[in-house]
Amino acid sequence: MVFTKEKLVGIIDIGSNSIRLVIFEPPYSGERPIFNEKVQCGLGRDLEKTGKLHPGARESAMYALEGFHALSKAFQLDDLVVIGTAALRDAKDGADFVKEAKKKLGIDIRVISGDEEARYAALGVKAAFTDAKGIVGDLGGGSLELAKIGKSSVDETRISLPIGVLRTMDHTDAKDFIKEHLSTIPKGLADHKNFYAVGGTWRALAAAYVREKKGPDASVSGLSGFKVDAKDLLKFSFEIASRTPEEIVAKYNLEHKRANMLPTAALIMHCVLKKLKSEKVIFSNSGLRDGILVDMTGPQ
Repeated sequence: MVFTKEKLVGIIDIGSNSIRLVIFEPPYSGERPIFNEKVQCGLGRDLEKTGKLHPGARESAMYALEGFHALSKAFQLDDLVVIGTAALRDAKDGADFVKEAKKKLGIDIRVISGDEEARYAALGVKAAFTDAKGIVGDLGGGSLELAKIGKSSVDETRISLPIGVLRTMDHTDAKDFIKEHLSTIPKGLADHKNFYAVGGTWRALAAAYVREKKGPDASVSGLSGFKVDAKDLLKFSFEIASRTPEEIVAKYNLEHKRANMLPTAALIMHCVLKKLKSEKVIFSNSGLRDGILVDMTGPQ
């Protein structure tokens, strides 16, 4: 399916932690959404323990999906794409959720593979940084995708790992859990200068880093494109990983929901940077949803 360039496009992203609706209008290339809202549901909460979607979160997610579907109709979208990622992909009852959404709301959910998720994240980064070269890392609640990008293309070297924030939080031996999965990455993903970090919890880490340097009230808007030396972030991530959410809220003035997940996200960042031996970390607002848009709209 390819959208024509005159259409209003909507994407609903059903993730392990949140569900988000983004709406784009043409010209698509380089544009930010005209609508961008999310509901945090936590579908992937306890997935590592139970193998199933969280019951309470499942109910909240269906309600959020119903609301976003109604909004898409109000916007009179020409095209709406609904995608599901790690939680729906890996949960034993993920297919049941897809069937329920179809029956109750008439919504067709496309559950994408880990490889597709990695590719879309890389395409989204390339859309934002046309000269980007290095490794893209997209951290979500249920998985971490890594993909290699060159100056002119998205490489075939990519992998999806089940070390998302929510799933890693379920492990008392989180560091060993992360290292075990990072040991499986292809050699082609290591020893690249630039690491492009995608995902809201990693952007919260960037916000904490800025406020560590400039004070708790420093502005953290416009962090897309923010660069930091990997050695500095490696050290800072290690420090954040040992702090409590309460300490993080008090020192960095971050919202509680982000602070609860930040120590784990920081630990994942620390382990990833050590494994990949990157020199620079560049934070990106663009990722999966932008990549889907690029893939479906085609050349501009």
